[in-house]
Amino acid sequence: MIAGSQAISRSSSAANSIGTWWVFVNYRGRRKSKRIGPKKEAELFAAKVRLQLAEVDLRVFEPAAAPPPVVAVPTFGPFAQAWLERHATRGGRPGTHAIYASAVRHHLVPYFGARPLGEISATVIEDFIVHLQTRGSVRFVGKGLGDAAVRSVVAVLGLVLKRAVREKVITASPMPDVEWGIRRREPRPGPDPFQPHELRAVVAAARELDPDAAVLFELWARTGARAGEIAALRSEDLDLDTGHVLIRRTLSRGRVGPTKTGKERRVSFGLPILEDGRDWRPSAAVVAALATRVRALRRRALDPTASLFTSPSGGAWATASLSLIWRRAVAKAGVRYRVAETRRHTMASVELSRGAPVLFVQRQGGWSSATVLLAAYATWIEQGADPAAPPAHPAQTDQGLTR
Repeated sequence: MIAGSQAISRSSSAANSIGTWWVFVNYRGRRKSKRIGPKKEAELFAAKVRLQLAEVDLRVFEPAAAPPPVVAVPTFGPFAQAWLERHATRGGRPGTHAIYASAVRHHLVPYFGARPLGEISATVIEDFIVHLQTRGSVRFVGKGLGDAAVRSVVAVLGLVLKRAVREKVITASPMPDVEWGIRRREPRPGPDPFQPHELRAVVAAARELDPDAAVLFELWARTGARAGEIAALRSEDLDLDTGHVLIRRTLSRGRVGPTKTGKERRVSFGLPILEDGRDWRPSAAVVAALATRVRALRRRALDPTASLFTSPSGGAWATASLSLIWRRAVAKAGVRYRVAETRRHTMASVELSRGAPVLFVQRQGGWSSATVLLAAYATWIEQGADPAAPPAHPAQTDQGLTR
């Protein structure tokens, strides 16, 4: 047979009197054959081969390829639940996980649960935002959520979609294309610290209301710790002889977890934050006086793993109860009200205005870096200012206040 030609022929056997027709082709030294069946079908197939040979395509002799398997795109509900469980095993802060869990279980899964991840578009997310704003409240049916709550829920949605991209479930997240429709967040105010004499007055007023709470307030002011870190302190964390505190955990929503930065730090409780003057260094007199007051606490838990500071009702102080007695103490002292966390700002501003090294203040308060600290408190270094004086550049101080 010459190159580029084809022929059909019949083969027969005792079991098949009609015979079976084959198509043969010899093209550029390659010989192919295919069993067809009846003669008419073989002739039609041979005609098809002639056309294919003109296009140099011998694929008609190859077995038909199996269609690619259909991969089902996961629905949002199971994927989000798996993401949440994975986050829980990473050892993050309990409060953060509680926020994520609430967003997933109360808002995201009920709305997106049965929808394939690939069908969640920017328009779908915008409709979800409207839903949250108009009737998204879990506690008050038919009521909407505030802008801060909406931002929190949508941020969690963004994290889930980001994970879906990472796992190649979807090619890209639609979040960048979302037009939020949420009022622009107002700039956060800069630090508004107390003056030393104001803190002295508040602690003295608290001592008349609850002496143990007054010790807590003073220790909080002198260490610059976060609220959850103070609440999670245990007796074993204080070295009353050297005047140091080991901060290694935080208490949030009734759960104990690591600090915000995930690191332990050993800090002094002898800083002269409540005293006038220009000295920033820890004071032996301050250490001795505060250590005496800690030893004289009226309420102490028998369990060594329990919180150092116990509320009148027993157990660690609840945020609401601690805020209430703080408000009462500030009012009793006749001092302009600022939230309790302002004691942390006061430590930083007082120490920096008195010339304390930036890295010392950063380690004392547990800020993630000196850059974060300076973003909020550089004014007090530049001016050597009165801690209660307003920042000269408020726009430079509306971030990182509690990091």
